[in-house]
Amino acid sequence: MERLASLARWAIVPLLGCVFVLCVAADVYVATRLGDSFLTPLGDPFLTPLVGMVAAALTLRAVSRGSYLRTALVVASASLLLTWVDARSPSGLELGFSESLSLYVLTLGSVRTAERSWAYVPVLTTVAAVALPRRSVELSAMSPMTVVAVLCVSLAAFVGLYLRFQDHQRRVALTSARQAERLDLARELHDVVGHHLTGIVIRAQAARFTSATGPDDVNETLASIEEAGADALAAIRRMVGGLQEASPVTVAPSLAEVEHLVVELKASHPGALLSVDNELRRNWLAPEIASSAFRVLQESVTNVRKHGDPQAPVWISLSSRDGGMSLEVHNRVTAGRAPSGDGYGLISMAERVNAQGGRFAAGPDGNGNWRVQAFLPLGLRPPRPLLR
Repeated sequence: MERLASLARWAIVPLLGCVFVLCVAADVYVATRLGDSFLTPLGDPFLTPLVGMVAAALTLRAVSRGSYLRTALVVASASLLLTWVDARSPSGLELGFSESLSLYVLTLGSVRTAERSWAYVPVLTTVAAVALPRRSVELSAMSPMTVVAVLCVSLAAFVGLYLRFQDHQRRVALTSARQAERLDLARELHDVVGHHLTGIVIRAQAARFTSATGPDDVNETLASIEEAGADALAAIRRMVGGLQEASPVTVAPSLAEVEHLVVELKASHPGALLSVDNELRRNWLAPEIASSAFRVLQESVTNVRKHGDPQAPVWISLSSRDGGMSLEVHNRVTAGRAPSGDGYGLISMAERVNAQGGRFAAGPDGNGNWRVQAFLPLGLRPPRPLLR
């Protein structure tokens, strides 16, 4: 459909130009039948095709530029003026096919594009088109030509309203897409920045307790904080860079990045364990599924750091079953620090999983533990090299 629309936009001016040529030829033919011969000098009989050619040229210029309002104002005003002059003193000016077509096209374009301050322009072109048949003195107010003019200008106005509605729908869809992109970026920023900053805070807190043991421990802790900050900056640069047109497509998280995430978690929770079944190791997830799974896992790890008991084990499991991937994070919660269950992070995880047609659940298991479970439909691809 997009290719057809593009082709139509490219071909509309040449096609309309051909129609105008035929209309001008019809006006010239009528003028020669009214005059003595085709070689009669320009005079009253040839005024109609001359006016039609000027109106057609102005209309084609307006269509090619997509700017109708000023041209419609000029052509409609001139047409009404000529109709009024001819009614007061007949000058041989007749109903012109090319002039009529110009008014119909300008009515369509002005109805489609007119803002509130220009709302009178479509009305003016409509009046000019309906008044045009009155130039023939033989025609009455309810003549067939007047009825045809009313029908044609009504059709042009209807098509203009339809195209105006389509333009509105397109703008609404574009606005919605931009809003969805902003919300997605907000979730990404929350997940990525929250994860890395939580790690920095944990390491800074650890530095307070290791400062008494000696400078070597402090230096090691500060080095880990520096590394975590560098990782956060790199992640933010990758994410923001993905919004730029010239940036390459962001590569989906690999299994190696999942393992690295667990290695980082072990710095504060030494009992963290990762289990990945052989099927996922042989065939990793499709990009869109891998991204959702990684963000869910990243947010879960952040919650473990905030609320989990550092001395208790943390079980992280990735397995393929029932045509999908099951992700589970299970850890013991520090007394009095259990997640509320209604934070933005949990909402973000649920939205990501649901958007992929999966299922998500998070909450206490009744034994002082917190469990996150997510199920995502599988799309498999070969993995990148694993972290060793």
